[in-house]
Amino acid sequence: MCSKETKFSIIQGNKRGNIRRLSTRVLKALNIPSADYTEEILSGASTARYTVRNVKSREEFQERLLKIKLNSRDRIVVEDDSLTPSERLSNQVTPLWRMEYPRQIEEKEKDLKEHLCEIGVSPRVVSKPVLSPRTEHYRNKTDFAIGYSEDNKVTVGFTNGLYTEGIVSVHGAADCVHIPAEAKQIAAEIERHIAEKQIRPYNRKTNDGHLKLLLVRTHTEGILCCVQINPQGMAEGELDEAERGLCGCVLHKTFKTDDGGEREVKGFFVQHSERAFNGLLPAATSPFRLLGGQESVYEELMGCRFRIKIDSFFQTNKYATEKMYETIRRLALCGEQTGKVLLDLCCGTGTIGITLADSFARVVGVDLCESSIEMARENAALAGKKNVSFHCGDVTEKIAGVLSGIEAGCEVVVVLDPPRQGVSRRVTRAIREEPRIKQVVFASCALKQSKDNIEELITPGKDAGEFCVEECTMVDMFPHTKHYEAVSLLRRK
Repeated sequence: MCSKETKFSIIQGNKRGNIRRLSTRVLKALNIPSADYTEEILSGASTARYTVRNVKSREEFQERLLKIKLNSRDRIVVEDDSLTPSERLSNQVTPLWRMEYPRQIEEKEKDLKEHLCEIGVSPRVVSKPVLSPRTEHYRNKTDFAIGYSEDNKVTVGFTNGLYTEGIVSVHGAADCVHIPAEAKQIAAEIERHIAEKQIRPYNRKTNDGHLKLLLVRTHTEGILCCVQINPQGMAEGELDEAERGLCGCVLHKTFKTDDGGEREVKGFFVQHSERAFNGLLPAATSPFRLLGGQESVYEELMGCRFRIKIDSFFQTNKYATEKMYETIRRLALCGEQTGKVLLDLCCGTGTIGITLADSFARVVGVDLCESSIEMARENAALAGKKNVSFHCGDVTEKIAGVLSGIEAGCEVVVVLDPPRQGVSRRVTRAIREEPRIKQVVFASCALKQSKDNIEELITPGKDAGEFCVEECTMVDMFPHTKHYEAVSLLRRK
């Protein structure tokens, strides 16, 4: 294939390295005349991005790039100019979008088995996968980037690649299969308003401009939105006018859903951030300020209502979440309808324990985050669950105390749904050291990162408290992406 222009990025893997020195060496090896390329060094990332003109053969150019010897941490990334911007974005956010759904499931099951084999668990424990009831428009939380498209138009969508690879352009989300219609419409309305009022998006490369992100949370009983702004250089009146205008263009307006219904924007927030980092900050670092409407909405899950704030944790695919919680219940009960006690570690806002409370004699949740525990208690009261209690504190310090309050003879089952990176070794050690814990249901949204926790529970040791993996189920929480939930049943030997 012939191409007049090719783009590539040189990425310095060693943060202490010199990107200028590396890029000079690469350009010298390529022997490109200085008149035939433009260079862009990204601040905050050890990346140099190049646009090369007058390239006769893209394949030949790539071959020359591959022959350049680099250190193991350094790499060169060539952009595929055969794809449209929309296709590149889909490859970025939903890399399996071209696959038929059954093939996606096969790929994820294969990945699950490979990770289990790496820690010495037989792939034979993998049971029938649990599919998502909805494979499109399923996300209830979307973080849109605000920036400029490749042709320099104000755009609210997603970055068309990784910043570390030199990509900063933003493309609209209209063709993204996992985003609901109402979220796309809100993004389009905010985009129109920004262009009309000429409010500058934040530019991460030059560290100027203002608008950074748009968060849209779409739930059963309404929508919450938040815009993140870098207020640098804005007069107080200018900032206030910009915030009120953004709020006014969507608050209390209704937007069409994919099933033909309508949802109203019930609350609009703003968060200020002068950091170069593109992402919402914790409320403790920078508060979410309500500009108009109500501060929360409600969502239904397995017959229970949950209060959702702008920064509440809630699974992004409600439909598959119900399937996952049913899987957790099945594995925790193991067919026994006796008076088991469910100990929910890293319980967050309590959704697992509350939705499964009717199947257990008692549910006890523990989490380090005080605001999450407060929300969990509120949600339990809202659902009318009398056999549920929540405790704030370090999991390793709370386990013994919680177990001492459970009647002797009651069988205790732990459900552990940790953050993406898993939990510390102290937590798995505390579980092993408590002989009353006979079963653990471990749910992981990133088995590649958290499989060490399973290995810590199943590896023989001096305490003789190891477990074995009896079953592992893949729950497809994130269709069209490579991610999934792995729900495993571990039983003490």
